[in-house]
Amino acid sequence: MYILMAIGASLCFTIGGIFMHMSQGLSQILPTSLIYICFGLGATLQTLTMQKYGGMGMTYVLIIGIEAILAVIFRAMIFQEGYSVLKLVGIGLIITGVVFLHSGNT
Repeated sequence: MYILMAIGASLCFTIGGIFMHMSQGLSQILPTSLIYICFGLGATLQTLTMQKYGGMGMTYVLIIGIEAILAVIFRAMIFQEGYSVLKLVGIGLIITGVVFLHSGNT
């Protein structure tokens, strides 16, 4: 359940970031409203995850790591942003870091 809540929070933050891009500097009402909804839901899920499954340290790192990966994937799918070798290496390092951080929590 912990990982699902973390993924849910990351997904909300990532989608909120997409709406931030689409809001054109908060000048478009619908995308701007969706930013606040997504970020509010993400913060709620993150808070519940931290409260139920552990402190801020591991939960925050996990959510930020997942969010970074989702942001790259979504930007490629929605905005046709390309993948450079350096970006792929960075994603690999994030995944490796999250795995290493969680390997001590078994």
